[in-house]
Amino acid sequence: MRAALHAPSSRPSERGVVLWVTLLMVLLLGGLSTAFLFEGLGEKTAIEHRRTTIRALEICEMGIVCSTMEITALTDATDDGIGNVTGLFAGGDYTSAAHQSATFPDRWKLTSKGTYRLSAKRLEVGIRRRVGGDWVEGLFAKDGVTVNGDVRTDSYDSRLGTYASQATNTDGGGDFANPLGHVGSNTNIRITGSSAHIRGNAIPGPSSVVETAGSPTITGDTLPRRDDIEIPSVDAAEFAAALASNDNTNLSVSGGGGRPPYDDRTRALVATGTKVVTLPGGTYFFSSVRLAGGAVLNVTGPSVIYVTGQFDLGGGSLVNATGIPSNLRVYAHPHVLPDVPAPTHSEVIFNGGAGSALAVYAPEVDITISGNADVYGALVGRAIKSTGDAFFHYDEALGAFNEHGKVHVERLYWKDLSTRLR
Repeated sequence: MRAALHAPSSRPSERGVVLWVTLLMVLLLGGLSTAFLFEGLGEKTAIEHRRTTIRALEICEMGIVCSTMEITALTDATDDGIGNVTGLFAGGDYTSAAHQSATFPDRWKLTSKGTYRLSAKRLEVGIRRRVGGDWVEGLFAKDGVTVNGDVRTDSYDSRLGTYASQATNTDGGGDFANPLGHVGSNTNIRITGSSAHIRGNAIPGPSSVVETAGSPTITGDTLPRRDDIEIPSVDAAEFAAALASNDNTNLSVSGGGGRPPYDDRTRALVATGTKVVTLPGGTYFFSSVRLAGGAVLNVTGPSVIYVTGQFDLGGGSLVNATGIPSNLRVYAHPHVLPDVPAPTHSEVIFNGGAGSALAVYAPEVDITISGNADVYGALVGRAIKSTGDAFFHYDEALGAFNEHGKVHVERLYWKDLSTRLR
């Protein structure tokens, strides 16, 4: 009994060990709590950083959008230069600057900075602007342009006078006026000929190329476009209106003999030999037009021609007495209309010539040009093929015709220039 009542108690050293173990556990638990606390705060900070960075990127993109809007309209809203903008958006601010390429005037480089709280983003975007209109390039085809021979292109502006008065420049291809003789397509462009000289852009369609053979010269941009250019057809109602009301009875014929060149029943115009068919100003509708044996189509006033079948001037010549391409606009499309023979084949064919000043819009019809003469104006077709040594002079005044087009701006590239949080 006494031994049980007087059992030895814990020694001081054992109590100290227990105290130290307890203290260590408290510190360990406290450290873990602190670590979890800091980890939570760090995660919260990272989330906030990502959120403010995304917001800064959105604000930066708004600067790019505002710059692009000014370039699209070619309008400077704040007298600081087209494409240079500053502003507030979504709780932050942006500054965007635009730099137009001296080499390729259609291209612009945009640099934008967007800030939101402590975050900032910087972007560089390349864009290319294509003006609107039916005829904004010398030659444009939906399904490809093929140029064989020593073809040359340039541009001039008929509003400023004759081509001859503006052809004051010289290069390896000879005398020329302005360097806007563009060639374009929604597919490939093929240019052959050791002396071919394209003074302007040759821009193929998306994922397409400019194929060359020989040593042609292209002075402008050849970077493929990102998106197809929309080239809508002329509506059948427009052709029907020209069929219902036209000035066909005003045409006159001189020279030669034989049958009259115009058949009022079929609406076909066929001139051969020495005949000269004169069209005074007006609107004309033909199921087909064909010149042969050296016949001449002489247009003496502003005229619009609608044709559903062949428009073949290959055996004769065209004279636009006004000298202004927009005064002779030809719309070709294989529409089937009541009381008109259905077209069996639609194509535009001509040789050019000193008086060949016209604008052809035929996005569903092939165009063929042969010979070595000059062509003034612009051509739009399904496919365009040129043989010989023709000289195409694009009339910049045709860019004013916007009946079937609009300004198109495409992004060529996008770069994130941001390096660190600011």
